[in-house]
Amino acid sequence: MKQKVVTISAQISAELEKALNMVCDLEERSKSYLIKKALEKYLQNRLHEAGISTEFLKVSSKSSDEGLVKKKKK
Repeated sequence: MKQKVVTISAQISAELEKALNMVCDLEERSKSYLIKKALEKYLQNRLHEAGISTEFLKVSSKSSDEGLVKKKKK
């Protein structure tokens, strides 16, 4: 079953963008991939601390990774 995907936007500082770009280059991953992974981890931690199950995040994470492709090296 195909997972529904939504697009969001956020304003970040130039310093945060620079750090994100550096990690993208190191990991050979897209900004979208790294931001999604960071958000998933943060939400898992916060929900776990609140005593809320994060099982639904594990399911969505696995299925959404299938379509992700590493960035090509420059």
